[in-house]
Amino acid sequence: MAKFRCKVIGHELKPTKNGDLLIVKLKGTELGGEVKVQLLVEESERAKYPFGCAAVIDFSVQQTMPLEK
Repeated sequence: MAKFRCKVIGHELKPTKNGDLLIVKLKGTELGGEVKVQLLVEESERAKYPFGCAAVIDFSVQQTMPLEK
């Protein structure tokens, strides 16, 4: 399980055929490494992700895949 504390460092509009989406760019450094994350959200949600806002990104998702012989 890995959790990283990140901060919003930028926004970028991504035009799509169904309307514009917003790429929220986050960056954090923990455990001696650097983490860069991009979230894709509706443009109307931009106010939820102001510059400098902090978030904890949790990579504890587990997936089991069968091995092939």
